[in-house]
Amino acid sequence: MRQSLKAFDVDAVIFDCDGVLVDSSASVEQCARRWADRLGLDAEAVLLDIHGRTSRSTAERWLPREAVDAAADLMEAMEVDEAWAVREVPGAGALLVAIPADRWAVVTSGTRPLFEARMRAAGLPPPVIAVTAEHVARSKPDPEGYARAVRLLGVDPNRVLVFEDTAAGLTAARGAAVGWTVRIGRGSVIAGEDAVIPNLSLVSWTGRVELAGEA
Repeated sequence: MRQSLKAFDVDAVIFDCDGVLVDSSASVEQCARRWADRLGLDAEAVLLDIHGRTSRSTAERWLPREAVDAAADLMEAMEVDEAWAVREVPGAGALLVAIPADRWAVVTSGTRPLFEARMRAAGLPPPVIAVTAEHVARSKPDPEGYARAVRLLGVDPNRVLVFEDTAAGLTAARGAAVGWTVRIGRGSVIAGEDAVIPNLSLVSWTGRVELAGEA
């Protein structure tokens, strides 16, 4: 039996992609290990730092400037090749279809080709508005991506709800002055989010966002 936990009167919803709409964890970790091994880096250290970053941001963090372009391209190619392993997060498809197309957007640290490959592999509908790595100069936790998505949606940021799965993403959303944030995951609040739920199967759209729980 499901019971209503919270409801949010919003004008728009913004989703992170990986960990929120698609489960790419196995694919990301496999690619990160291969990438680190190829470049002679500590794979375990890279894995601790890779989530929520663009390929370029990761390369810049670990490599000298002259090696960044080639390393970022290598990671991108590996991740696109592994996109077939990505799966839908429970509830994502039904929720995206329910929300009017002009009232939701996606903000991801992946490039456009990688984002599109993962959405296709998960069987999810493409958004009208997607802010990808090509559109921003700085990765999360910088709020640039979310601020851009809010502008493109043409709404008051205080009337926007963001679904995220990482502390960096939640910080980015809050930095863009959105009204509410909900974390997809487990455990207690980690970055001031308004709610924590395991996946999108507990979310419904009725003209507003409603969160349910198991009774």
